[in-house]
Amino acid sequence: MIDMISSKRRRIADQFQFNKEAVFIGILGFFLSRGVILGELTPFGVSFFSSYLLNNNSIGLLLIISLGLLSFHGIKGFVYIFSMIGIYFFYEILKRKRKISYIKMSFLSSLVFLFTRILFLIIFRHYYIYDFLIVFFEGIVVFTMTYIFFFSTVIENNNFDIITNEKTICTFITLALALSGVKNAGVLGISVKNIISIFTVISFGYIYGASLGGAMGIAVGMISYLPETNMPFLISIFGLSGLMSGVFKDLGKTGAILGFLMGNSIMNFYISGFNSSLLNLKEIGIGAILFLIFSSRIEKLFSDFLKNPRELKKDENMGKRIQGIVSNRIERISNVFSEMGEVFVHAAEKETDGNSEDMYDLIDGIANTVCNKCSLNKFCWGEDFYTTYYSMFNLIEKIETEEEIREENLPELFRKRCVKVEDMIENIYKYYDIHKINYTWKKRVSENRKLVSEQFKEISEIMKELVEDINAPIVFNRDLEEIIYTELKNNKINVSNVNVLESSKRKLEIFVEVKNTCENENMENSIKEILSDILKIELSGEFNLSESKKKNQIYKFTQAKKISAMTSFSTIYKEGNHISGDTFTYMESKDNYYIALSDGMGAGQKANSESNTAISMLEKCLEAGFNKEMVLSTINSMLFLKGNEETFVTLDISAIDLFNGKLQTIKTGAAPTFIKKKNGVKMINSQSLPVGMLKDVDFQVCEEYLEDGDFIIMMSDGVLDSNEEVIDKEEWMMEVIKNIKSINPQTISKEIIEEAKRKYKDYIKDDTTVLVTKIWKNR
Repeated sequence: MIDMISSKRRRIADQFQFNKEAVFIGILGFFLSRGVILGELTPFGVSFFSSYLLNNNSIGLLLIISLGLLSFHGIKGFVYIFSMIGIYFFYEILKRKRKISYIKMSFLSSLVFLFTRILFLIIFRHYYIYDFLIVFFEGIVVFTMTYIFFFSTVIENNNFDIITNEKTICTFITLALALSGVKNAGVLGISVKNIISIFTVISFGYIYGASLGGAMGIAVGMISYLPETNMPFLISIFGLSGLMSGVFKDLGKTGAILGFLMGNSIMNFYISGFNSSLLNLKEIGIGAILFLIFSSRIEKLFSDFLKNPRELKKDENMGKRIQGIVSNRIERISNVFSEMGEVFVHAAEKETDGNSEDMYDLIDGIANTVCNKCSLNKFCWGEDFYTTYYSMFNLIEKIETEEEIREENLPELFRKRCVKVEDMIENIYKYYDIHKINYTWKKRVSENRKLVSEQFKEISEIMKELVEDINAPIVFNRDLEEIIYTELKNNKINVSNVNVLESSKRKLEIFVEVKNTCENENMENSIKEILSDILKIELSGEFNLSESKKKNQIYKFTQAKKISAMTSFSTIYKEGNHISGDTFTYMESKDNYYIALSDGMGAGQKANSESNTAISMLEKCLEAGFNKEMVLSTINSMLFLKGNEETFVTLDISAIDLFNGKLQTIKTGAAPTFIKKKNGVKMINSQSLPVGMLKDVDFQVCEEYLEDGDFIIMMSDGVLDSNEEVIDKEEWMMEVIKNIKSINPQTISKEIIEEAKRKYKDYIKDDTTVLVTKIWKNR
């Protein structure tokens, strides 16, 4: 009960909210209600209230417009007041049942106004056919002006940045009609309306330039002075003066005033010479003084309604400059990484080319140690240099082929001439062992350099893709922004800005900024439903940007993925172990869903450490944007070069494209993957060695398109090895999966694990893990 009362108080308070925009709207409403056509008709206040009512439920504006009507008509103004009350009453009833669009609200306002005017005419006056014609004409004006006021930026939105020519014209008409409501009020022969008109035209020329200054001048001259006989002359005077103010705006405020004076002088000269002036010089002077005093405040006020083209151009150019600076810096860093990769490649190739030099160094080392002080040195290494070198190469070749070197199998020339045979054989083995160790480490360093080179190049490619993304043309769909903004407003969502971005990669991103004044906890869902209804596609809300409750809420929506996936798992440890050698992960990255399973060599802590290392590296590389081939190459090199002991793991990776349902599987020594479909079971298998076993990883990518209701079942080899009674273990597992009736992925994984336990006869010989991923299409 207390909550209901406080909620009602909040709604009443909202209707009487007080801020600078509300004051400006109130002033406009008061003077619009006094705007007259045909000498006695004042329909503009009713139209303004109706258009404002659709987006802002303000009783305060109703009271202000009523005061304006009474100040002009006296007691006769009640017919307009009662028509506004009727419009408010019917609107409150109808809005609970259906959405009310701009055109429907215009019809409603016109019909209620006609009914009220005709009722008053019949009850309180003697009437003629002419009176009914005038009433119908006024009803048409109410309909037309209500629709026009909807598209005036002062009504539609205070912050929305999509300002079309149509909206600008509607805004000018609104302001000009408000000026007409000032009437002929004056002090000491000085017209207040003229002063305000001059002030308005100079301000628009100075703030928005020649085009809008001239347009505002024409609108003021035509609409504000419509009942006056000299209206055509005033149109030309204000139009040219506003144009000249905009032309000379670069000279500052003084230039804008001088521009207005020049325009006024030129037109007065052509109209009447210099005999008379339609605009009093005193009025121009007062208007100019007001412009000098209040122009900054006016610019700030109207910046909420009309965007200054100079500022828009400045922001656009600044954005392009920042974009260019960022992309150039990233591109330079990318080139650095690419160059570093080339340097490491050349270094590795150079080391490979240096193997023959190492052999020469080996022979020189042996010769210096054994033959340097020998008396026959000059014969062996002088006269028969090439023969001796060739003999040394043959001896080293015998060691490489694991043939034992003995004195009797030495070359004949070598046996006859060499006096230090035993010493020579001993040092050949000694220096060859050193050479072998050096060669092993050089080879490992070379492979590490190749790996680093590949990673640098991959980082360079990722950065180049980032530069392409930054420089990719992003199109703002202004038409769609208009439609979304209007529809959200019609649904009573206090939206302040909408941006629709269309990128070159089939991406549609919608940012909706909502004023943080409402307490609707389901705001995101409400907006998403409206947007989905407009675009005829499913959307998903990615995140909500709001650092503080005092700031506006910014919601981001993107096209919903057509496929969803959910993974469940079951696992049991090898008998006697408290930790599994199997490690797995499942994650969503960009447009793909990944499931990965790794089985470390052996069991226990060592196997867990190896598989965990592989999975952790896999996650980080995928998140960084590395392609699958590079990820596997990196993991393989890391394990291969990890140490002297054998370190290898199996890797089973499944990648699902969430837009088209394509499944890609990569296996290195892993057990088969099974796909449980509605009408059977498919198996995906690949014969390849585990990663870390050889320096180069070999794998193939298998592809399959998934359907709604499919299950992807991945398992470690401990599951298949549990059944020692059958030869074709894959066929046995397919039968097990086929007989499972559940559609719950957790239940499926448990039933497979339980079947493996039964086959192990409760003595688990290996770590056993099952991952089951359910696939379904988003509706």
